[in-house]
Amino acid sequence: MRIYNSLKEAVSETRRELAEMGLVSKRYYQSSGKETETKELIGYGFKIIPEDKLTMDELMTANGVDKDYCLYEFKRRISEVLPNNVMEFCNCDVESKTIDLFKDLGMANNNKNVFSYDYAERLFQKIAIIIHNLKLYPNSRQQVATIYEAGDLIKSEKVRVPCSMYYHFVPVVTKNSKKLSMIYTMRSSDVMHHFPNDLCMAMMIWQWVANKLDYKIDSFTFFSSNLHEYVGNLEGVF
Repeated sequence: MRIYNSLKEAVSETRRELAEMGLVSKRYYQSSGKETETKELIGYGFKIIPEDKLTMDELMTANGVDKDYCLYEFKRRISEVLPNNVMEFCNCDVESKTIDLFKDLGMANNNKNVFSYDYAERLFQKIAIIIHNLKLYPNSRQQVATIYEAGDLIKSEKVRVPCSMYYHFVPVVTKNSKKLSMIYTMRSSDVMHHFPNDLCMAMMIWQWVANKLDYKIDSFTFFSSNLHEYVGNLEGVF
């Protein structure tokens, strides 16, 4: 497994590996309504071990990260955990957004391009429970915030369903230190678009949970069942 020191390094090297080693396959895409050639790696993972705390600069300078979107969505995913608290990340106030990016959420009906889920809705209660559980059981290996649900399997070929499967928070507690690792698993990930944002938000939540527990961060492990991109979109990654 590749080990990186930063998100920026992980994103760049993953794109290069896909361009160099990916196999060309045809897949049906709901967004385009047709089969499209993609390059794919099946069962791909890596680990990021930061030197200390994550910083905004370290996360937001990774190629492809949309800062405004990540800050807005990060706030949504944790805002209902502590509703009366001003959310902070590395001593920076999370930027307030007035637009509602998800006003059309709900059942997608016949529109295959509309999401039939909301990540924030599926995560915030579970993250609150995980923080509570880790305070009670600091050595627990059972703290998993699942995103993909049974109903998604039924709807999977009709509407858009989550690419992310779960966040697994794993404490590493010794006599002299308390650290928190995170495993982030996806069923499907396109490296030139959502991939950097998905990783950025997962790592922000990881650091935030560690701060709430007064833990240091340990390692971040990523795994994707299907890492891919449209063939033409990989030009220029070297």
